Amino acid sequence: MGHKLVIGADINNPECQIEDGDIVGMNGITAVDLVGSELSIDTLTASVDFYGGDTSYQLIVPKYSDIAISTDGYAIASNQVYANPRNLNYGTLVRYFRDGTLACKMYLSDVKRMAKNRYWLHCVSPVGLLEGQMHYGGIYHGESFASVASEIIGNSVPFSMAEEVRNIKVYGWLPYGTKRSNLHQLLFATGVMIGRNAAGDMEFRFISNKDVKDIPKKRIYYDGSVEYPALVSAVDVTEHSFFALSTDETVTVYDNTDGSETADNTFLAFPNGPLHSLSTTGSLVIHSSGVNWAVVTGTGILTGKKFTHSTRILRKQAPGRDTQRENVKKVAEAYLVNATNSDNVASRVLAYFSSHKTVTASIVEDGERPGDMITGYDPYDEPISGIIASMQSNVSSNIKSECKIITDYSPIWQGNNYTKYTILTGSGVWTIPAEILAKPRPILQAVIIGAGDGGFAGADGEPGANGVYQSYDYTPAAPPGGKGGAAGGPGTPGKVLTVTIDCTGLTAINYACGVGGASNARGGASVFGAYSSDSGVTPQNGIANIFSGEIYATKNVPGVDGGRGREANDYDFPGEPTVYGWKPGEDGQSDRSEGHAPGAATAVWVGVGGHGGGAAYGSNGQNGGDGSGRGDSGYGGAGGAGANGANGANATVLGGAGAGGNGGGGGGSGGNAYSYRGQAYARGGAGGPGGKGGAGGNGGPGGILIYY
Repeated sequence: MGHKLVIGADINNPECQIEDGDIVGMNGITAVDLVGSELSIDTLTASVDFYGGDTSYQLIVPKYSDIAISTDGYAIASNQVYANPRNLNYGTLVRYFRDGTLACKMYLSDVKRMAKNRYWLHCVSPVGLLEGQMHYGGIYHGESFASVASEIIGNSVPFSMAEEVRNIKVYGWLPYGTKRSNLHQLLFATGVMIGRNAAGDMEFRFISNKDVKDIPKKRIYYDGSVEYPALVSAVDVTEHSFFALSTDETVTVYDNTDGSETADNTFLAFPNGPLHSLSTTGSLVIHSSGVNWAVVTGTGILTGKKFTHSTRILRKQAPGRDTQRENVKKVAEAYLVNATNSDNVASRVLAYFSSHKTVTASIVEDGERPGDMITGYDPYDEPISGIIASMQSNVSSNIKSECKIITDYSPIWQGNNYTKYTILTGSGVWTIPAEILAKPRPILQAVIIGAGDGGFAGADGEPGANGVYQSYDYTPAAPPGGKGGAAGGPGTPGKVLTVTIDCTGLTAINYACGVGGASNARGGASVFGAYSSDSGVTPQNGIANIFSGEIYATKNVPGVDGGRGREANDYDFPGEPTVYGWKPGEDGQSDRSEGHAPGAATAVWVGVGGHGGGAAYGSNGQNGGDGSGRGDSGYGGAGGAGANGANGANATVLGGAGAGGNGGGGGGSGGNAYSYRGQAYARGGAGGPGGKGGAGGNGGPGGILIYY
């Protein structure tokens, strides 16, 4: 068997070439990532002899060829110069040919000298090169597999892809991480594997169960083992969605205002998830940025808002094992898994971990590769069928490969489950589209959204106190203004139930969507076939439509407390603070008169103006009435009425909560009346009434989001 290592990018003019007898030993490890446990790095390790110095010369023709032998018995050499293995660079292309056929294409990782003329060459697959390079990541909204894979890999290594995977839509988040780790996330979410094309480069394709290779007994060594793993009872797959809201939390990601440094095209990776709405202070300037990173110059603070991250767990139960002790496999941090592909992901993982047995067996290799479906026999002569997960090969006169075979596993659940959506509102009968029923697995995912509750009404403001009479020898406490009414709280978003429905045998499904709750009232449940939103849960951060980006079942805001009415305070008449720009009413004018009682000194009568009513969100407080001091009497002005609080905003999305109503403003206190050295004809003004609290906003109607 002829073996040859050709080292260098140009196969016609390589940096080094090693053949047959100079290849002392060689082994390789190859694997395919079946369920996303890791993206394997294939390796090829060769022990070779090299007898030159820093350079060597290639023979014109093979050794012992009569035409190339000189009269003194030595082979004639050409002027082709080859590099010594110890001078080869990391990442140099290495091709391994077996009997003239390209067996694999690798990249040099490192070289060790084991003896005077012996070297150990360690080579890795393209995935090994990607491990040492970084990818910026991002949030994806339906970009194709082809574009995301190209973005991750860049110009690092050549690759190709089958048409069947090229247009898979990708949704979700990739962090700032190694190209290997982010490519791993992409392949896991889509069910795509890495194979090899005719040129030996990476090829992205689905694992196929159509071509099954039979391995006869004569090629099987009986020195392996059979493992019977503990079968899982269920798989929990976490769906992820990321969306930006104006209410998202603002966080600081960089601050050099302490004088420690001045940024100069400084690269910053965000450590705690993706951010939007980046902002700077001082002289800090953002040159370029993404959701996971920014490049900045200057001094200041960089802040951003954290994307809202919504999750849901999809559980898929193993058939026939519902009652056994739980052994649940969890998939939690695959951030490209979402409503479009979660059922396929769960099915793949469940099928893998429900495999009847895992067989380790050595075979004489005859073109088999990881990812191939095979039939054959285990080391105990029992027939098996399954998929080769990995191979560890030793090259000699033949190639003995130790294979790990996952039996009874056929990964047919690939790509996305759903590519379209529709929204149902109101009530009626939904006819199932023919394209659903034509699928091999006629399933849909229904997100049943209950109607949101109405917000709670704001409280009425309190009335202001009546004004009081004051005389020369009697000074009562100043009457207080009324307290503003408390704000009403928001309603609760509708409950959401997500179910996967097998449409086999169905043609239509009845539905009825709940009516949004009015102020202080609950929203109604939504029903789709036999399923009700009441069986679901209230989402913490809303539910995102993966395809459109719309957000449903969102929270809302509370109302705003009403302002206190104005009141007297000795000779100062302060007003309550404004309420988001709405102002308290002004105080009324005070009035004064003087006179002479018989046989007495000058007497004074004063009527103090009434105090302004408190503001409320939505309107200003009313002004206080004027006081009156006429002849021998004084009357305080009436307090101004508190402003009525505005109603809370209605929900604007399906299942959204109504906002809380706003509290009414407090009434202003009545103006005091007083006399000095005279018979008192005086009366304080009436306190102003409090404003009415606003009603809570209406909850959003229910709806049904269907992915298919």
